[in-house]
Amino acid sequence: MPAATLNTLTVTDLSAVLKRAPKSIHNDLKRNPTSLPQPIRIPGARRILWLQTDVEAWLRQHQTEATPPKRRRGRPTKAEQLRRQAQQQA
Repeated sequence: MPAATLNTLTVTDLSAVLKRAPKSIHNDLKRNPTSLPQPIRIPGARRILWLQTDVEAWLRQHQTEATPPKRRRGRPTKAEQLRRQAQQQA
C-alpha cells in the first residue's frame, strides 16, 4: 500500500484547468514547453502527466493583475463626448 497518493493530471485534465484545447497543449509541449508547467513522464509509458501541486504552483506564479482596457484610437463617439461634457459640468 503506497504511503502517499499523488494527484496527477492528464492532458485533458490540464486543458480543463487552463481552459485551453488539448491539441494546443500538445502543440505547446513540442513548440514552447516553457509555456506550460513541467510535465512528468513515467518510464516506458507514452502518457504525459502533471502533478496537481506543480500546476497549482505554476498558476500562482503566473498570475497577473487585470489590466484596464486600452483607450480607442481616433475621435471619441458622440456618446463619449456627451458623457465627458456631463462629467465636467457636474
